[in-house]
Amino acid sequence: MKILRNKMKIIISENRGAVVITVALILGVLVSMTALTVDIGYGLVTRTQLHAIADGSALAGTRQLGLVYEGLTSAEQQNYTLSSEGQQAITTMVTQVGQANKAGGKAITINDGDIQVGRWDFEAQTFTAGLNSPNAVRVTARRDRAANGPIVTFFAGIMGINTINVSATATAALGALSSTIEGDLPVPIGISEYWFSQGEYCGEDIKFSPTGDMAGCAGWHTYEDGPANARRLGGILDGLADQSYESPATELGYSSFEFIGGDVASRFSNFQELFETRKEDYSPYDTWKTSVVVYGWDDCSNPNKDIPITGYAKVEIYEVLGPPEKTIKATVLCNEYETGRSSGTNFGLMGTIPGLVE
Repeated sequence: MKILRNKMKIIISENRGAVVITVALILGVLVSMTALTVDIGYGLVTRTQLHAIADGSALAGTRQLGLVYEGLTSAEQQNYTLSSEGQQAITTMVTQVGQANKAGGKAITINDGDIQVGRWDFEAQTFTAGLNSPNAVRVTARRDRAANGPIVTFFAGIMGINTINVSATATAALGALSSTIEGDLPVPIGISEYWFSQGEYCGEDIKFSPTGDMAGCAGWHTYEDGPANARRLGGILDGLADQSYESPATELGYSSFEFIGGDVASRFSNFQELFETRKEDYSPYDTWKTSVVVYGWDDCSNPNKDIPITGYAKVEIYEVLGPPEKTIKATVLCNEYETGRSSGTNFGLMGTIPGLVE
């Protein structure tokens, strides 16, 4: 019996030793898992903060680019190359947003090399850096050795991980105009969306009178005022001419206009008067550059009901012939910028208030 008791003591002692080792191993694993959970979680939170800063900085930089375009004439907007002053203004806006916000408890400095100006291709969803006709700004916000220092870990140091590098990149771009303010659409004419789907339209001519075929794939409207008829259209044209009428604000996805169908020949003289008052703004060219709506229509037939607005285009009306021709000719322009939000379908007219694209 004495021998048996001694053997049992030895077994118990050995088991206790094994348990201690097992517990120590489990504790080590638990501590390591806790370290990783806490530090990885903190790294993810910091990265989210960096992403918000990159988003805000890219939007601010691209809005500054939009302001540059707003300060240019229509001719200057074409094939514009961003100046060094414009680049500096964008850099200043981007860095100000970074410094005004924190990630991981630290105000973020954005390196000049992490600010790229270029073009965003909305179809291919790609960004190409460059200063010729830029429409986008890409920004990278960092917490690493390149900028602002990496994140110092809380517990992962016991595993030899003392710092974590995190960064986030965002791109904002100036896209197609998606809204207008009151007075931005000073002519009650729209172009059928179908016309833009038939091939290249930049620099192409279109007739606003007569309408009803591919050459005149357009229609008259009375804005949001109904019922649409020739009498109401005449009153609107006269009001636009003497500035007693102002076109309403619009937004894609919400706005629609009342189209009246046909050429409305009885109101041609009202349009002539409007054209004469507006073309003086562009003397000595005798043309009128103005914005028109694009309406959702699947052919070139004359529209005659309330139709949703699907976009905006910039046109230059260059010829208005009275009776018996009663012809209105215009050219559809591209790469034109106007103040407004940008997220619509591109029909050549761009907005200067950006949206995030990545």
